[in-house]
Amino acid sequence: MSINHCSHTLGVALLLLSALFLSNDAIAQDSTRYQIQTRDGNTYYGHIVQKEIEYILFQTDNIGQITIKFDDINVIRRMGKEVSTERYRESNASYRAPEVYLFRSSGFGVKKGEAYYRNAWLILNELNIGVTDHFSLGLGMMPFVEGSLPVWITPKLTLPLLKDKVNFGIGSLNGVALGESQSSFGLVYGDLSVGGPSTHISLGAGKAYDEGELNPELLITFSGAVKISKNITLISENYTLQDFYLYSLICHQNFSAVNIQYGLLMFDTDFGNLTLPWIGLVVPIKTRF
Repeated sequence: MSINHCSHTLGVALLLLSALFLSNDAIAQDSTRYQIQTRDGNTYYGHIVQKEIEYILFQTDNIGQITIKFDDINVIRRMGKEVSTERYRESNASYRAPEVYLFRSSGFGVKKGEAYYRNAWLILNELNIGVTDHFSLGLGMMPFVEGSLPVWITPKLTLPLLKDKVNFGIGSLNGVALGESQSSFGLVYGDLSVGGPSTHISLGAGKAYDEGELNPELLITFSGAVKISKNITLISENYTLQDFYLYSLICHQNFSAVNIQYGLLMFDTDFGNLTLPWIGLVVPIKTRF
């Protein structure tokens, strides 16, 4: 991989991720004013900047931005009208960014009690299950490709270095192409995610392998997610490996029971450049694990 080509790849990936964060900065601020009373007797006035499952980021009128957990809130009032804290918490469940990107889970992983079925292009199928809050397992397959049936398993361990701010993940994809000439393939990787579950950026590295032999070239990944509205998240997942480069810019839209993904994949290889549409769906599933 040449230095110039690597620099170009890094520039494109960072440009895509920067676009995500700039779009979030432009519209994230909620102009509606709120009054929040907490259990310790404090009252705050201002705007909601970011909404998560367990907390909100609140821009106060006089002391700047603060993080307030829902468990610490007595009352939320909007324009003089009281809003039930529990109902408000439930209504914001969809603000959580998806735990899956395109080909792998995000830096925050899939939590215990959750699972996701994914399908892309009607041929790529995968089920991701949260075994614990820090360990998930994926099972995937594709229809027959040139007489073989690719199947794979994707375990992943996530470690919160700083809760909801910095996460480290390590995982692998371990596959086999079943058929007359059976072959194995896979990937081992690690990544570091900075930000919260809804808005973050990830940098990772790994090694691909084929028939048990590691590829000498290093796989580098740049990924990120930005929540831009209640039901829409922008996702970018990008890879570089030797002379192969993959960039993406995807919209993940929540339709309650089914989430739709659509956008573009851009390939840069020795054989030329190729842009393909991405269309897929993600179905959240509650489990009893």
